Amino acid sequence: MIVVIAGCSTNTAGPGNTSQENGSLADQNQQPFNDPSNGSKTSPLSLSRYFKNQSSETIEHNPDQLVWKNGDIRITGVKMKQKGPESQILSSLKIQKADKSFSVQLDQKFSAIDSISLSPNRNVVAISLSSGGGSTLLLISLNNGESVDLNDQLESSGKQGVESVQTYNWSPDSETLAFAYGDPSTSSIGLYSLKNKSFTFAPADAAYISTAYLLWNMKGDAIDIVSERPADRYKLYRFDFQKQTIQELGDLTREKLASLKDFGPHYIGK
Repeated sequence: MIVVIAGCSTNTAGPGNTSQENGSLADQNQQPFNDPSNGSKTSPLSLSRYFKNQSSETIEHNPDQLVWKNGDIRITGVKMKQKGPESQILSSLKIQKADKSFSVQLDQKFSAIDSISLSPNRNVVAISLSSGGGSTLLLISLNNGESVDLNDQLESSGKQGVESVQTYNWSPDSETLAFAYGDPSTSSIGLYSLKNKSFTFAPADAAYISTAYLLWNMKGDAIDIVSERPADRYKLYRFDFQKQTIQELGDLTREKLASLKDFGPHYIGK
């Protein structure tokens, strides 16, 4: 369980060395995969179709802490050395917005902040924390500090084997988070409504090996899914919420996959 306690603090951590070690997921996915061969169906990928969450942040990263800034919002993760497989753990996490301050109390050992994504209306922040071979996604209100542990909510809804939330993306109206979840060999797709605190899941047969991106259309009534199926081949699929259908649109080349690097959360690295 992770509890967020509202507090008052005007202290800010000093800047460290700016660093971006792991880059975007598109960069991480540059391992060899099968580009479409002659005769295969290529996807009609049009970037102008997709909503891009405009966010301008800076990251200061040194061995002792990570500081993420976006306007009047500041997130500070303090790291602590330890013995064992993980040489460092995240010892504290503080969120500040203007004159408000929230401390996130961590009751399990997280090794790093994987990614941070601010909702388009700047009211909620999603933070992915890594632990062992998995990751946990927190959604934290910047108005009152209330927190949702998406992994816990998934398990409470009956989903099993949720080792990580692999990628995620905010809807244009900030009301819904699209996400992919599973383990190292499986990936399923869901939507979480912040207003209703409820899930919508893609059809059960839409299970993939991994998911790289979830792309909202401008209206916010459908997402395109960039997933791996079969192994080492990425394809584009369309999830229609109203019809509850998944349509395969075609294969993605390496170049098309790389063009999507700005359509997702910012991956920070350790």
